[in-house]
Amino acid sequence: MEQFRAMVVRPGQIARSRENGYWNPVQHFAFLIKSAQSLQVFPALQGRLQWVPVEDVAATAVDLALHEGIIHPVYHIDNPVGQPWEAMVQTLASELEISELIPFEDWIRKVRRSPLSMETDNPALRVIDFLASNFEHVVRWIDSRHGSCERAFDDASDNQARARRSSEELHKGVEAR
Repeated sequence: MEQFRAMVVRPGQIARSRENGYWNPVQHFAFLIKSAQSLQVFPALQGRLQWVPVEDVAATAVDLALHEGIIHPVYHIDNPVGQPWEAMVQTLASELEISELIPFEDWIRKVRRSPLSMETDNPALRVIDFLASNFEHVVRWIDSRHGSCERAFDDASDNQARARRSSEELHKGVEAR
């Protein structure tokens, strides 16, 4: 007799495709990039980013759904390493041929004051309140995982490790067949 096996799978920030670099063009980050390119100024973001390519999230979710071993109530699919925003900002600005980096708050003001159209050249204006209120808070929250909020984030780290182990165990089983 088969039983229903419930679990919660919480993905982190799902990023562009690993294979072709495609990123959903109507997400806040794509808007940020387009506005930065149009304004020729990039926000000097700080902290850590924890992007996970969409294929990795999908593969891990499938692995967890098909896993026949012990299941846990919660799994967290996230990038276990993370990268510093500072390095990514430098890379992105260079690739976009943007030489000016300014503090995030100044960039938000520049986006708000720009006469460029939010429909074509300044799409970050569509989500400016979200960016102003939440973007850096989320980055600081991710950073805090490595700092003072250890108890709350230990659970997320345990859930992350469980997801990784379960996915790896399934792949070993598939390779052995």
